Amino acid sequence: MQEKDYYSIPAISNSGMGSINPDEGGTPKRYKKFVIDRDREEEDTPSLQNGKLIHLYVEDPTTFVISDIPRPTDKLAQWVEETYAQLPKFGDSMVSKDNPLLRLTALSLRDKFGNTKDKDKLWAIFCKELDYLESLMVPDGKISMTPAQKTTVEACVESLHDNQLANNLLFKEMDQFGSVVHNELPIYWTKKVMIKGDIVELDCKGLLDRVRIDPTNKHAELIDLKTTGKSIGRFKDSFEYYRYYRQMAWYKDALKIHIEKIYGSYLGWSIDIYIVAVETGGLNECKVQKVNPQYIEQGRAEATDLVNRIATATSLNDWTTSQEERLHGYIDLKP
Repeated sequence: MQEKDYYSIPAISNSGMGSINPDEGGTPKRYKKFVIDRDREEEDTPSLQNGKLIHLYVEDPTTFVISDIPRPTDKLAQWVEETYAQLPKFGDSMVSKDNPLLRLTALSLRDKFGNTKDKDKLWAIFCKELDYLESLMVPDGKISMTPAQKTTVEACVESLHDNQLANNLLFKEMDQFGSVVHNELPIYWTKKVMIKGDIVELDCKGLLDRVRIDPTNKHAELIDLKTTGKSIGRFKDSFEYYRYYRQMAWYKDALKIHIEKIYGSYLGWSIDIYIVAVETGGLNECKVQKVNPQYIEQGRAEATDLVNRIATATSLNDWTTSQEERLHGYIDLKP
């Protein structure tokens, strides 16, 4: 299944849990809007773009083509990129200021990206970036990357190769005969939760960066590539802030389910979890972090609480009241 298909499926994921977690600013209503109704605009910062490009480059560097057209400012670039993404729906991708369908497509997004209601002024602003739009039109299966992005991505990938353990985990297969490797492995399962005597069935999913499985020795390695714009020495702060411990716990449980399905049983198996982190700036340092089981237990406990919140809202069909409000009638604000 393609990655885009994975993201279109409205199932519980680690990232989706944040939408109902009060400690992350979540509420039941936000969860319904963002996860169930799929009504959400994804943030696309330069840091996120670099992270996505590094992931893709690690998988297959031959898919990239380099454009010598510089990327505009973020807001303007997003407008052009979203227009490009919409073009096939209008059946005409000719890049010209005289193309009425291109104008229609671009201006249909003006409320999101424009700061004026004057259509002619907006169109004139957009037309200044037609070269950038044309640079996005690469052959099928190819990805456009600017020279600046190429410099950043290649520096990070070089650092990944220079770190012996990271190089082994990301680019090598296991030595054992019969071992298998999966990149971008989607796993789907159903979780049953008991809510006041009723069983609520919830669809769940996880997309695992990289998995190496040795069925002979009943051992698997779960490997996640992370990029950071901060010093690698502060990665633990990011690990806790972004709740990567919950993500790794969710992924480990997903991998257990995958192993049971493919190999019949998880009995006697072990899973090691590694995060390969690399700086997208500075020295582009790379460090491998092995996730301690205590973090996994912490993440599993947090995930269990959030799944129970989702199950309760599902059972009651109430996406406005939080668990705390059901318990007290209010949210207890305390230090």
